[in-house]
Amino acid sequence: MTAVLPRHEAGAPTRTPDGARGIRAHLDATFALDGARLTHDVSASTALELRGPFRRGNEPARFFVRNVTTGIFGGDAYRVSAMAGAGTTVWLSASSATKVHEMPDTGATLSTELEVLSGATLLWGPHPTILQGGSRLSSYARWRVHTGGALVAAEVLSLGRRASGEGIAFESYASSQVIEDAGARPLVEERYELRPGPAIEDSLAGFGTIVSVYALGAVAAPDDATVALVEGCAGYAGVGELPNGAGWVVRALVSSLNDGTVLAESLMRAILNARPA
Repeated sequence: MTAVLPRHEAGAPTRTPDGARGIRAHLDATFALDGARLTHDVSASTALELRGPFRRGNEPARFFVRNVTTGIFGGDAYRVSAMAGAGTTVWLSASSATKVHEMPDTGATLSTELEVLSGATLLWGPHPTILQGGSRLSSYARWRVHTGGALVAAEVLSLGRRASGEGIAFESYASSQVIEDAGARPLVEERYELRPGPAIEDSLAGFGTIVSVYALGAVAAPDDATVALVEGCAGYAGVGELPNGAGWVVRALVSSLNDGTVLAESLMRAILNARPA
């Protein structure tokens, strides 16, 4: 028996429970096949919307998650969920980079729930995020991949507005991520927190953008195209196997948000093209 992630009730954006300035908004999207036709059902509150589908050559139907505000502010709480039904192939990306603004009073949260049913392929990302000076963001992710499903997910995190010369000036970034099998059994759990200081400065070696690309479920092992992208990265990059047969991940350090986004998209296409028939 397989368990499907619960869907959330629709509603307009509301103030956060503690009364802090900010909005609580959600977007839930479900994709299915009606014969050979891809269908999608969306429930969203005002601040978030889904645009698409858009098509480019032989690539999967692509949708864009759009935040109609100018970014994430203190007290904001955003939740996005997507389910790829059996047999579907869908690509969801952010329409633009997300700016996380200065937060003098309280932080913000971003939650993501993804589910890929058997025989489906979901590409999630890139979702470039800029941690601007004084920002505090907590990110929560739960990804569930059923047997025979494939999830390719990319995250690009810029530690400051590098294009304008800003260094590492954010307050904190906390990440909590769980990768599950069809029965909701955790395969991978990862939690970490980044804060400015000598330790992070040394570990970044002068680079300011972190790239993570996950290949989960029914995906091929890294092929020559993926290895070439990793070895040709204009920074530091490596491939690692995830525990419990969950899949594998590419992590990289690059100079700019644009470099990271280009690398992430290229890796996603390489993984997509190498997927088992």
